[in-house]
Amino acid sequence: MARLRVGKSLWLTLGILVLGLPLRWLLAAAVSILVHELCHYLAVHLCGGQVYGLQITAAGVTMHTSLLSPARQMVCALAGPIGGIVLFFAAFSFPRIAICALAHSAFNLLPVAPLDGGRALECLLALLFPRMGAFIYDILQKILALVLLFVCLWACFVQKLGILPLFIGFGLLIKSDLLTNPCKAGRLAV
Repeated sequence: MARLRVGKSLWLTLGILVLGLPLRWLLAAAVSILVHELCHYLAVHLCGGQVYGLQITAAGVTMHTSLLSPARQMVCALAGPIGGIVLFFAAFSFPRIAICALAHSAFNLLPVAPLDGGRALECLLALLFPRMGAFIYDILQKILALVLLFVCLWACFVQKLGILPLFIGFGLLIKSDLLTNPCKAGRLAV
């Protein structure tokens, strides 16, 4: 039986979202997130793994699983965004769900840790370059972090999209430990 842990910051974030966004959009986003995580869960089980725990925080959902091979980890990482893309096409009669599913999947496919695209890139490099994959991944993550930072600065100041792109960019950089620990070693834990 998988253990469920809910972070305290989640309740504050949900409260702010309920006060600031229409309930219809929040429900559509919740359906998109639920389908995304169920696809990850099913992929882990179909690949022969086991889910030991689920941690839900304001920063996202983390699934604690048994160790899988890099190829199986890549399949499990991509299962969530693929499920969202399928939901996008299946939910055309529910446009809010379709939009949330597409946005959620596109965001999660960014090749930046700790997103699904970053995990898939890490697994792909481990498969292609067994000895140097972790090193190449770390260098790519540093380059992608700089690109992400410049894109967020461009969106904020040149495109005048407000401060939200900076919050998203810095949130990803902080969660990936690239700002706090630049010597982080590559790893393949799910």
